[in-house]
Amino acid sequence: MAYAEEEGIIEEEMSAAGYEYNVQWTFEGPALFASGQTQIAFDVSTIEAARLANQRDMNLTVAAKMMTDNIGMVLPADSEYAPSQTGGQQETLDKIVEDDARIGILGWSAGHIPIDQILMSEIWGKALQPEDGDFNVVEANPGALPELMKEGEIVMAANSPAHGSGEELMSGEFVDLFYGSDEISKRDLGIAPLINTVVTDEFMENHRPAVEAAVRAWNRGTDWFYESGVDDIPGNSTYMEQFGVEDPEVAEYITKWHLTADYKDIPSAYETDTPIYHDDPYIDDEWLAMNEQFMNNAVEVGQAPENWQDLVTYAKL
Repeated sequence: MAYAEEEGIIEEEMSAAGYEYNVQWTFEGPALFASGQTQIAFDVSTIEAARLANQRDMNLTVAAKMMTDNIGMVLPADSEYAPSQTGGQQETLDKIVEDDARIGILGWSAGHIPIDQILMSEIWGKALQPEDGDFNVVEANPGALPELMKEGEIVMAANSPAHGSGEELMSGEFVDLFYGSDEISKRDLGIAPLINTVVTDEFMENHRPAVEAAVRAWNRGTDWFYESGVDDIPGNSTYMEQFGVEDPEVAEYITKWHLTADYKDIPSAYETDTPIYHDDPYIDDEWLAMNEQFMNNAVEVGQAPENWQDLVTYAKL
């Protein structure tokens, strides 16, 4: 989206559809959308849409597949809680809970939370909850979490190369415990979105051309990312800023990390071929079936309303 804005693509597409627009760059997108302050949400997942629809008496439409949940749990490689020291994922989480050690998240409204809650509950028998949960949790912005971990204030953080830990993961100072969609895919639980394009049913009915234009702009930005990102992003301060880095080498690593199927040999790469950015954001039958599978699994562990299919509609633009 930074590329699409910088190159005038969003303006071009929205103007051609007859709309003016305003972009808000924020990690509070779901809250803004729920309160009616934004009309086209590029940062609400299917599961968040189902929860919002259930809690706020809204009928919502998922109009595009954009990113899978690429946030995971990251630890210092030399930590006593690192899986190399404990013996594995389960042992790490058991020890953190037993020691009441603090972990960091991006906030309870962040897109990674529902997926992490499902994994913690379904796979490792832990409750990640704001109240009566198993973990001692600190909330902070993505860039602050790696620093808190270095300072010993927390022992594990919700993060990724693109959320502040790029340099440390590239160098091996940090290691990943898991990434949400990668872990979900390995366990055949469907496909877990981090963000989709979500609008109200009413907005889709009255302003479908605006939604189509916004998704076209995203698609053009994604095409550039896949085709030229590795060459164009390193050294470009505007684009590197999106990753929170100034070192072109780190920016190149982060860009490659996003292109999961093409770069398996880099540190902390996905074990699966699950895409982070979908190269085609338009909803297709394969993605729809896998997302429905994930949503039904979410229902089984109490993380999505049972009637979610009555609350959320999918639109093939």
